[in-house]
Amino acid sequence: MDTPLTDAETETQRQRAVAWIVALTANIPRPASHRYAQLLLARHQRGELSIAQVAALLSTSIYRVLYRSRATRHFSAGQLQELLAQARPENARLAVSGMLLYSEGMFVQAIEGPEEAVRALYARIEQDPRHTRVETVSEGLMPARQFAEWSMDFGVVEGPEVERVLGAIEGQQPPPGLAIVNKRLQALLQAFLD
Repeated sequence: MDTPLTDAETETQRQRAVAWIVALTANIPRPASHRYAQLLLARHQRGELSIAQVAALLSTSIYRVLYRSRATRHFSAGQLQELLAQARPENARLAVSGMLLYSEGMFVQAIEGPEEAVRALYARIEQDPRHTRVETVSEGLMPARQFAEWSMDFGVVEGPEVERVLGAIEGQQPPPGLAIVNKRLQALLQAFLD
């Protein structure tokens, strides 16, 4: 007959399992979607968080998606405002926040909120006929909202600066000397590289 494990023995087994997973994946490049979970596991391994705290933090995290796409036609300022007038109430209803940027026929959007709501919204966005070539730049769990004050912030930005920011996010670090003037692009860079 097996004797039940003590709490200390159970915690020791959990710590060994986490150490084994961290060691096993140490040399594998991590997609951005796993960075937050890996950070929490590393903190657990250093004894800063219990496994229960890691689980609690993951369960209260926010899911964020950043994508870019090409508009199928030119959008005037009025048409962009109409698009926002439709999106903002729906985002508020879904508890989704974010930021939409438009640059020379390209859309760049970050959306964040409960994972199920964000994934469902993104699936609808991918099917929207107003744009094509929808490409996910980054996605995953994050500790908190970056765009909490907006159901959908909006801005028109310069193309070259957008490309530099997206390149830094895709590379998971800004190149030395990257200077971003636009405040919305600074917020986007910070949201995905913190």
